Amino acid sequence: MLKKNVLIVEDDAIIANFIQLKLEEMGYHVPSKARNAKQAIEMAEQFQPDLILMDVMLEGEMDGIQAVEEITKTLDIPVIYLTASSDENTIGRLMKTEPHGFLIKPFDDRILSSAVHIAVYRHKTKKELFDTKEMLRTTIESIDDMVFSIDNKGMFTHYHSGNKHQLNRFQSENVVGKSIVEVFPAEVAEKIQESFQWVKDFKEPHSVEFKIEEKDNIWWFRTKLTLRKDLNGNVPGITMVMSDITQNKNMHQELRVSQDKLNEAQNIAGLGSCDIFYRENKVVCNDMYFKLLDIDDKIRMNNFTEENLLEIIHPEDRSRYKMLKKRVMEEEMNEFSINFRVLDRKANVRYVHMAGQIRYDKNGEPERMTNTLQDVTWQKNSEKLRQDVELARKTAEMKQRFFARLSHEIRNPVNGITGLLQLLERTRLDEEQKSYTQALQVASDTLLNLLNDVLDYSKIESGMMKIKPCDFSVRKSLKNLQTYFTPIALEKNLEFRYKVPDDIPQNIVADESKILQVLNNLISNALKFTRRGFVEVRLSTQSRVNEELNLLVEVEDSGSGIKSEDQKELFKDFSQLENETSIKVKGSGLGLSICRQLVTLMGGEIGVRSDESKKGTTFWFTLPVLIAADQTHNDEKTTEGKETERKNLNCSVLLVEDMIVNQKVIKLILEAMGCNVAVASNGQQAVEMFRETAINAFNIFGRIHYDIILMDQMMPVLDGLTALQILKKEHEKLPPVIVLTADESFAQNNKYLESGFDDCIIKPVKTDDLYQKIKNLTGQIQTLTNEEKLEVFSLESVEEKPVINNTTLDLIIKNARQNNFDIGLLFESFFEDMEGIYQQSLTAIEMNDHNALRLIVMTVKGLSGNMGASQLHLVAKLMDRYIRNDQFEEATALLPLLTEKYSVFKSTLETQYLKAPAETER
Repeated sequence: MLKKNVLIVEDDAIIANFIQLKLEEMGYHVPSKARNAKQAIEMAEQFQPDLILMDVMLEGEMDGIQAVEEITKTLDIPVIYLTASSDENTIGRLMKTEPHGFLIKPFDDRILSSAVHIAVYRHKTKKELFDTKEMLRTTIESIDDMVFSIDNKGMFTHYHSGNKHQLNRFQSENVVGKSIVEVFPAEVAEKIQESFQWVKDFKEPHSVEFKIEEKDNIWWFRTKLTLRKDLNGNVPGITMVMSDITQNKNMHQELRVSQDKLNEAQNIAGLGSCDIFYRENKVVCNDMYFKLLDIDDKIRMNNFTEENLLEIIHPEDRSRYKMLKKRVMEEEMNEFSINFRVLDRKANVRYVHMAGQIRYDKNGEPERMTNTLQDVTWQKNSEKLRQDVELARKTAEMKQRFFARLSHEIRNPVNGITGLLQLLERTRLDEEQKSYTQALQVASDTLLNLLNDVLDYSKIESGMMKIKPCDFSVRKSLKNLQTYFTPIALEKNLEFRYKVPDDIPQNIVADESKILQVLNNLISNALKFTRRGFVEVRLSTQSRVNEELNLLVEVEDSGSGIKSEDQKELFKDFSQLENETSIKVKGSGLGLSICRQLVTLMGGEIGVRSDESKKGTTFWFTLPVLIAADQTHNDEKTTEGKETERKNLNCSVLLVEDMIVNQKVIKLILEAMGCNVAVASNGQQAVEMFRETAINAFNIFGRIHYDIILMDQMMPVLDGLTALQILKKEHEKLPPVIVLTADESFAQNNKYLESGFDDCIIKPVKTDDLYQKIKNLTGQIQTLTNEEKLEVFSLESVEEKPVINNTTLDLIIKNARQNNFDIGLLFESFFEDMEGIYQQSLTAIEMNDHNALRLIVMTVKGLSGNMGASQLHLVAKLMDRYIRNDQFEEATALLPLLTEKYSVFKSTLETQYLKAPAETER
């Protein structure tokens, strides 16, 4: 142990030597001795002793007290004064320097020894106490916790905090000197007082957690109360340490929400997840994992293990699973995947896909395996189906090429015959010769009609027939039909008429040519089979949701009617009925079949009502159509007047839209508003056009400037959102951008604003809406409207629905009975349509044709809704939502469920209605 150094400052050499001798005998070391104040100051700085013995009266200008004052300015050294004077003045001067003692001369060695030991110990204790206090102070200041001292009466006596809390109630001036009730809200104060009393009663620490709501915010705190004791063991009060745990609480809440969302996403996706902890021999799986493996509750309760999994795996696949696991472990593979079969409790075979990751410790031993499980049965089963679809597609293509070649080879000679007949009619012919030429003309026309029917049939069968929607006037189209068919009707002394109620929009969006093809066929048939009376076309609205209209079209005649047993044959391929004269009407027998397929292709239904006893037949079909944005009419002068009342916008617009029809319609609307319009067909073209405006800096050709951008959301090459992100990155100042979308969910809760767009327009475009939004964004305050929320439903709600809506089905049966209609015929037609739709949906999925699948799904929605197939209808609605949100894979994943619900509905229908005729007469 190192000796303590003592500096002796004494001008009397005898006394100095005496003190040195005694100190060395006591075990201290004297490095030097000083005779005056100047030497004392220099030696203290040089040796920095552990103690100074300072004579008060020294030689020179400074005395010992002044020397100590100078030394202690920079050094912390204890001092014992040596003095022969004990007057009050000297003692007063000595005390100001806070000495560790003083010796009155003369003194003996015992007094010297005691004073030195006490001074050294006192200084050491003082320094340790100071270091402890300083460490406590820095510790408190370095943490965010708040430390309170509370006396036995519950009053705060001290408060320490490294950082001031943002709550004003926890500032020092608002805490010290106040009670618990004054500092904390009533409910919190009560909890702290209970904890306070518990600590006093049981003499042990106690914790309590609480929240404080203030300024529309919530703070969470955790406190720990501990007894505080003095040197005598008495308890003067309690120390309370309070921590702000708000962030931890929020993180825990966010973690729980994220976990809930993950579980929900896994359930929706049909994804099971499982963690295997090898050291703990523990397995943790989610509910979907057990559901996919069809594991009963008993096994779950008894801790599911890998051995349980092996028992479920198909016997032929167990060895393959074991070999994979062995190879994974031996090679320490981090990732793996495998397909295998499992057997449920009913011995049904299903295919599952397992993918996983394994984590190893530093010794290469497996610690944890995380794996996911997904049912891929329908994918496996559809592999053969895809092969069949591919074969059918190639066959259809071959048939299409064959019919196209056949058309070419037949049309050439028929056109030659028709031309020669027209030339022959211009020559002089007698009556017999004229009759021959007329017969030949009818024969050539019949041959051409037959050829057209066969070509249309082959196009539909091969999937080559495409729907091409456009804006058109319903009334104008019917007026044209009246012009065409009136002369034909007059030749048979028939009246041809049509009726369109006022609630039918002027313009709709649909495939005009195919609608006219269906109407042409139905009207022609009506005229053929009607000998007297009329043929009437009627339009009406079945339902309307936002801008989507379900249109009902009826063609009624006053003919002889159709036998109930013949009605089921009407829409079959190559089917013809005989009229009342038992003479077959010429034709291919494909007309009504083509009508049925065209209507189905457009998302509608077709049927017939006829009663042979009452005479007359009505063919009807329904179609889902959109209401066109532009409802103007050439003959409506008032509309033109309203357009001129609008002030011209006089702005330049960049229209980004891939659909040519939409380009034309929106461009015409904008130009009518006084806008200059530039058109880009996709996002990439829009980006390039904007780059050109930046390059044209010298105004050589006239600077191009866009006041506003109309951007379609979904486009080929580059979609609207990606194009917007590129434009905002490349250009600091970008004009307002309005997104054009058919996705209503994108407009809900202003989601388009989160994506960076300034406003949103739902297709089809409304003129007034477009005008107002452009006007607002180019100079006036923008007004936003809340879009209607989409109907919320999920896969779970499908099972909650009944298989059959008895109310709907009873109404169908009632109407059938009133019209003497065979209900079985209607059901058979529905089954035939659904099975045809299933094949079409597979083709659409195989060809990745989103539009075709949407039309098919819309057809199923209409058919199932009208027939009261509640579960089937809800699955179709869910598929439709996915397709509208561009979630094609999610929509196709529901096809097996759609098939299952159709099979259940069909089985229930056959059991409850078709096999129990008495019940259908309810």
